[in-house]
Parts: sequence; C-alpha cells; structure tokens
Amino acid sequence: PDIAVTRQGDAAGAFTLRVGAAPAGRLDFRREAGILWIDYVVVEPAFRGRGLGVPLVAAAVAWARETGDRVLPVCGYA
Repeated sequence: PDIAVTRQGDAAGAFTLRVGAAPAGRLDFRREAGILWIDYVVVEPAFRGRGLGVPLVAAAVAWARETGDRVLPVCGYA
C-alpha cells in the first residue's frame, strides 16, 4: 500500500502518516528559536512492527534541515 506523510502547522503541529486511506500514525512537534522539538511519535496498534515510525521521523528531520532548525527529540522513539 501507498505510504504518505503530510505536515500540518508551522510553529506547532503534526506530521501524519497514512497507509493507503487509513490513518496510521503521527508525530507532534513545536518549533521555537531555531529548534524543532519532537514531542511525541505514535503508530496505531494495527500498523506497529512495520517500521512506520521511521518515515514520520525522517520527514520531520528533512523539514528541519530545509528550515535550518536543530532537532531536539523529547519522545524516546525519535
């Protein structure tokens, strides 16, 4: 199935993960003073064990590189 990650928000928001049409996970973030804080990463139980948290974190890190932000993970997964 197709995997898609989209971002909502700029100063604070989330990256959401869909597998096909189904919501599969999210990464909550906030940005301030050149820092992208990754507060929480979760993958829905039905989708766990497939490495689907990786595309969420990768999307956040790629965005931080684009914007010149440092990444500070609060969530242990990130």
